[in-house]
Amino acid sequence: NKAFGAYKEKLAAYEKATGKIAEPIKLKSGKLAHKVLKVKPDASLDEVRDAFRKLVQKYHPDVNKAKDAAEKTMEVTEAWNEYKKRLTRSDSIALDEIKEAFYAMVFKRREQ
Repeated sequence: NKAFGAYKEKLAAYEKATGKIAEPIKLKSGKLAHKVLKVKPDASLDEVRDAFRKLVQKYHPDVNKAKDAAEKTMEVTEAWNEYKKRLTRSDSIALDEIKEAFYAMVFKRREQ
């Protein structure tokens, strides 16, 4: 669907320009990633990284002897991975555009 593709491109452009997530990320468990990481929905990657590190230290099974410590650690890690994936996706779109421009320039020189 072209409209959906255009929406995703605008979303990626916003996220790349601001360094913030445009819409909430749902995890496989159905929870929202920003709630798992205890950050604002529009938190930057640096804020999310800091929250991830603190929570992993808090819930790591070697430190926390609670029965659900391993589950919480895995959930926090999943939320962090989803944030990273979302924000690096917008960078990869820009990287693809740079690659295309580079190849066009190289092939244009070869044609001359």
